[in-house]
Amino acid sequence: MKPGPKPTPTTVLRLRGSRWAEGRSDEPLAPRGRPEPPPELELAGDPLAEVCWDRLCDHLETMGVLAITDTDAIAQYAICWARWARAVVDIRRRGETELVRDRQGNVTSKVRASVKIEADLGARLLRLGSEFGLTPSARAGLRLPEGTDEAFDPIEAALRGG
Repeated sequence: MKPGPKPTPTTVLRLRGSRWAEGRSDEPLAPRGRPEPPPELELAGDPLAEVCWDRLCDHLETMGVLAITDTDAIAQYAICWARWARAVVDIRRRGETELVRDRQGNVTSKVRASVKIEADLGARLLRLGSEFGLTPSARAGLRLPEGTDEAFDPIEAALRGG
């Protein structure tokens, strides 16, 4: 692996109107389509993760960037989101801190584990989400042609050189 930032996908370069997209034809293309949830997601039996799976697939489909090969990444995002949501609910219900007694019998305040879990998973969700273009900064450089309607597929247009 080369040092430095990850290379920008050719389709994104084309959407940005970058001259660097010209002559790059060796990049593999992912087969487009809605993936089936992997067995791991179904075995987990987590209804929140399943709701997130459907919602994320809907968003990515609308954006025109959903690919069958994204199965594992979407599953990771969905499971992570479900755990994050549970941590948020726990913090809301029980608060960020709890009172505990130390060995000497003194009562002190301690941050609940769900606070760290929420922070860690929140950061992970931002990283995973930016891979899918789910943050404003991840989408900032993309430009769509004028006269775009809901049926416009930016990836398809980029592949056609438009």
